Amino acid sequence: MTEFLSKTAVFVTDWFTLVEKRFADSPSSAPYFALETSDYVSVVALTQNDELVLVRQYRPAVEERTLELPSGHVDPGETPIGAAARELMEETGYVADTIEEIGVIRPDTGRLSNRLWCFFAIVRPSADVWHKEADLEVLTIPRPTILQSIATGKPMLIHSHCLAAIGLAVMQGRIDTIAKVTQ
Repeated sequence: MTEFLSKTAVFVTDWFTLVEKRFADSPSSAPYFALETSDYVSVVALTQNDELVLVRQYRPAVEERTLELPSGHVDPGETPIGAAARELMEETGYVADTIEEIGVIRPDTGRLSNRLWCFFAIVRPSADVWHKEADLEVLTIPRPTILQSIATGKPMLIHSHCLAAIGLAVMQGRIDTIAKVTQ
């Protein structure tokens, strides 16, 4: 077992903290660096018409617009399920009578310390007034279309967190399997 020696925040922003960690058995006492960031949530939101509710938005890190599940950070003092309901409404204008947790995963154990909480919900448009976020496009795409794109190895969704959440939903039988799509 590695002996932990120290942990120091070396750079802090509103979005993340870069942490230097030192361990007794690291080569040349070289530090290890990790990013501490808030936990986040992704919602596999399925309509009564068997469509997935998705958002397309510009992502500066990859310099392109990506298609994703409704997702976002868990705010301080907020529960993951509360964040899922909030993000679903904020990003899409859809709500769910129930939202179910389908798994908690670690997005990148080599670099990140946070967790991704995955949820599943049957959704409907909200009756409340919804104020669409700037530069965010909401789409509903038939479930078979999305699953077929994943099955071909050329998914419409390229975000690993989205693929993981959909994979959990499929494996748990919450949405039809790929085999039913390709028949």
